[in-house]
Amino acid sequence: MVRGRGEKPLVHDDATRIGPRRLLVVTGGLVLAILAAIGAYAGLAAQNSGLHVAWTAVASTIAGVFAFLTTTAGGYAVLNRQLTPAGGTRSTEIRGGVPPRNNSFTGRTEPMDSIHTSLRAEPARGRVRSCALCGLGGVGKTALAAEYVYRFRSEYPVVWWVRAEHPSVAIEDLSRLFVALTGNTSLDSADVVNQLWPELAAAGPWLLIFDNARSPESLRDLWPTGADGCVIVTSRTNTWSELVDETITVEVFSHQDAIALLRARTRSDDRESAAEVADHLGRLPLALVQAAAYVNESKTTLRHYSDLVQRQMGDIMATRPPSDYNVPVATTWSMSIAEADARAPGARDLLTFCSYLAPERIQRTLPLACVDDLPAELAAVVRNPVRYDLAVAALLHYSLATAEADHIALHRLVQFTVRFSLREEDQLNWAETAIRAMDRRFPRQPADKDTWERCAALTPHVLAAVAHVSRLGSTEPKGDLLMRAGVYHMARDLASSALDLFRMALVDYEHTCGPDSLEVAEICGELARVQHRRADLADALVFSERAIRIKEHRYGATTTRLIPNVAQLGGTLMESARYAEARDSMERALVLAEAAYGPTDQRLLEHLRHLFWLHMKCGRFRSGLRLVERGVDIQARAANPEERAAAFLHEELGHVHQEMGDYESALSHAQRSRDLSATLDGPDSYRALTCETGIATALISLGDHRSAFDIAAHCLEGLSRLQGEDHPDCADALEILGLALHAGGRFSAAMLRFSQAIAIYEHFYGCDHPYVARPLRSLATAQLALGDIGPARAGLDKAEQIILRHSGSRHPEYARILQARSEAYRVSGDTENAAALIREADEILRDARRA
Repeated sequence: MVRGRGEKPLVHDDATRIGPRRLLVVTGGLVLAILAAIGAYAGLAAQNSGLHVAWTAVASTIAGVFAFLTTTAGGYAVLNRQLTPAGGTRSTEIRGGVPPRNNSFTGRTEPMDSIHTSLRAEPARGRVRSCALCGLGGVGKTALAAEYVYRFRSEYPVVWWVRAEHPSVAIEDLSRLFVALTGNTSLDSADVVNQLWPELAAAGPWLLIFDNARSPESLRDLWPTGADGCVIVTSRTNTWSELVDETITVEVFSHQDAIALLRARTRSDDRESAAEVADHLGRLPLALVQAAAYVNESKTTLRHYSDLVQRQMGDIMATRPPSDYNVPVATTWSMSIAEADARAPGARDLLTFCSYLAPERIQRTLPLACVDDLPAELAAVVRNPVRYDLAVAALLHYSLATAEADHIALHRLVQFTVRFSLREEDQLNWAETAIRAMDRRFPRQPADKDTWERCAALTPHVLAAVAHVSRLGSTEPKGDLLMRAGVYHMARDLASSALDLFRMALVDYEHTCGPDSLEVAEICGELARVQHRRADLADALVFSERAIRIKEHRYGATTTRLIPNVAQLGGTLMESARYAEARDSMERALVLAEAAYGPTDQRLLEHLRHLFWLHMKCGRFRSGLRLVERGVDIQARAANPEERAAAFLHEELGHVHQEMGDYESALSHAQRSRDLSATLDGPDSYRALTCETGIATALISLGDHRSAFDIAAHCLEGLSRLQGEDHPDCADALEILGLALHAGGRFSAAMLRFSQAIAIYEHFYGCDHPYVARPLRSLATAQLALGDIGPARAGLDKAEQIILRHSGSRHPEYARILQARSEAYRVSGDTENAAALIREADEILRDARRA
């Protein structure tokens, strides 16, 4: 925080109270003033006599004494001194130079406590108690020190503020303190400091604040001696440990404190916009105060300011600062940057390179890993471990960066200031340097789990570099880098992030390679995959068809390049309930793969899996089982069988055994699939979680509804985190959770889960999709259990219409609807029709298990 309007400067403690000493001074002043007036009058009356000279001299002397006492040190402080009793000691109360109190001061509880603890600690013998407040320019060090003075001033009869940026100014302020203590104005400034400390010690507990000190060396000759005193230093440099007892790093505001400051200063109720502004400005107190001042002076809103920051950051940061600060944010760090570069040549270039990356967690090894892409001067620094360490140390010394053993971090506004100070040509060169460095460093096989740690560390810097080259209109290719980053995010089940990256890659490929290039086809394939995962089937179909169209035009209808796209198209058509078209695409992909790889290659397993799920959705369980058995045979013949393929095969076996009525086998295979997926991808990965739906379903069939409920709840929580709580995968989990509740007799709770699943399916797939029919039927069974026959029959009618339209009257789901209808007849007492429906349903299920 910075200085704010509010309390008047702390010239004198309890200035409004007239105590005995103040009364003495005021009374004496009045008496002297009266005597001066009398003397002046008498001098005029006696001007024809020799007495007027004497009277005039007396009057002038009295007036001079009074003026001195009331305006000591040019009005810088007021001295309030008690008369010293015989044999007693003197007592002083002196305050000087403390900035006005900031009535909008916010937060800072922890550093305030640290200051107080440090200054109350037992000092080393012969040393004053001291602490240094260090941090980035604009972070609020001065405001924190000033607030400490106002909160704890009663503990210090003497408080003096010293402007310590330049030694000459600091000596001037200390000289004023000496005059305030002694009234002696005759000493030279060079002699004052040595004589000040005994006088200060005699005045009782005291507190000096050396504000904005540049280095320990600049204060070493001005450092107080003796005990019974405290010193606070504020500084952008952080090398104070040899001079002070404790160094306290002042950080930017917390998110909540930043919002509170903006709202307090602007008197705004718009918490959302305040949060956006706080995030855009990196919660830097000076920037927040400047934002509030802009909003207040221009009579605008925080929402408007948030929009401006995103579009015109340079203009906004260069606006006039608030009245209680003397420089705008845009120029706060210029001197520190120059001094850092003078201290260690290469520091500025290192800072500039890092300003085109994300601000947090820049690996210290990153510049060396990218050294071949750096400008020659910076590369020479980075290749020399000592010069590189010194450059980092210089940035840390001036609080332009923070660091740990393995990474450094910058404030985003420091980065902006560095970029904004460059010529446009230089900005473009540095941005392209950053993007080339990221392209060289980002792994070429991002789906490989062994590369994930490096991908995670680099992804924020990739995004930052891409944003800069895009903003500056660079033609530097970035599609490959974006595509690799997207593949990594898909491997980590971060579909939404992958979608953004793939979309950016598509735009770049279209611009650099052409709209009908192979690169565009490949990225369309990735976009189809991610949109399928996100259940955006319309978009997935568009991208798959575009990829196929480009490849067929360039390579013909039998090229192996088509295999993944045709297979993906089949999967999306299946999810869209376009089963005949889905089968054509899937079988085409399998034929192409068999022709390219042979009939026993493990690469066929993916295509067999797609066909398996199509057969299961069409109610052809026996043919689905044959497809799995072929996959198992291929896996058994493989020289190096893949564990991931084994996980998929166990999942398929579990599903088909569930449909065939072998629940023990279904549970065993589902658990094996989950265990393999958890080992490969983690226990809370998308694959492991989706396997849990099979486990829960089998447990319900085996009568263990309690365990099923727990597993389904865990699955729902995990999928909600990965996919969003309104994703169709979550609807699957909700439906199984409802079945577990139903099996436990909790029908109302089950109805709620079924209703939620229906709403999600209808939102993504429409009201006429087969996925909607299943929870409709489950909801009807719960309603029947509660005696709500009318709503149950209406729901079953709707479910039946959907299944007949898409799958026909021989589908297993139709058989389950008949089973539910039989229960409705049974509840109504019509046992004959109930029995007939059960027989028809059993026949349909037997056919499905034979088909």
